[in-house]
Amino acid sequence: MSQIQIRQELHDIIEKSDDSVVEAMYVVFHSLMEKSNDIVGFSAAGEPLTWQDFIARIRNSYAAGKRGEIKDAEQLLATIEAW
Repeated sequence: MSQIQIRQELHDIIEKSDDSVVEAMYVVFHSLMEKSNDIVGFSAAGEPLTWQDFIARIRNSYAAGKRGEIKDAEQLLATIEAW
């Protein structure tokens, strides 16, 4: 079975499963990913990100948002236009 077929089958299983099965799958997948040091993406600067790096960045961004330290869409657009 190809990786595409496996991914599609997993999507199908998730769509058909009840909440308890989806939650259990989430716990298993999350646990496996936390233990992985594989590169899962790259920062805007091109630096490789592990799963742990990725989750840490999300948590930091979320916390910054809660503290009101983020730009709204208008502020972001103004910053982009100033480049």
